[in-house]
Amino acid sequence: MYLDLILSRQLSDGGWAMASQGECGDVDITAMAIRALTAYNNDIQVNNAIGKGIEFLSKNQKENGGFSSYDEENSDSGAQVLMAMVSAGVSVDDPRFIKNGNSVIDFIERFYVDSGGFRHTDEDTINSMASEQCLCGLSDLLQREENVSMKKCDDIKLRVFLNYVEETKEMMK
Repeated sequence: MYLDLILSRQLSDGGWAMASQGECGDVDITAMAIRALTAYNNDIQVNNAIGKGIEFLSKNQKENGGFSSYDEENSDSGAQVLMAMVSAGVSVDDPRFIKNGNSVIDFIERFYVDSGGFRHTDEDTINSMASEQCLCGLSDLLQREENVSMKKCDDIKLRVFLNYVEETKEMMK
């Protein structure tokens, strides 16, 4: 039932969108739809939809390796795409997702703050939702890929976790 609904909502550009967004796909919604569909990828119709969604994401990747949602380049969109790529079995080194020498990982790393966390946009300070989504994407990747620097990602995760602990302490005062 829900599977058919998701499939029926795929747009002609290969993406998915919120109903209010019209006939153009949205990067975040498309990435989430792909993630939901990968559990059913043994079905040819589902596999075709995933393939069209992956192509949509590739076509909407910026030259800096990044992604936008609602006309705003942000780390959350990059993280959603990374999670979709991992779910669909697409390597971060796939040529479709390297733009001008930049990957989605390069884009996400741009938002990392050394004190532990990720910004949502270039102008933001550490954002807990952006940090959570980026960590989920990196964790998914680490579970699948062996050639990613575990030390670097583990250091990032540890710093983000410690930052959350400090934020929580401050909120409880």
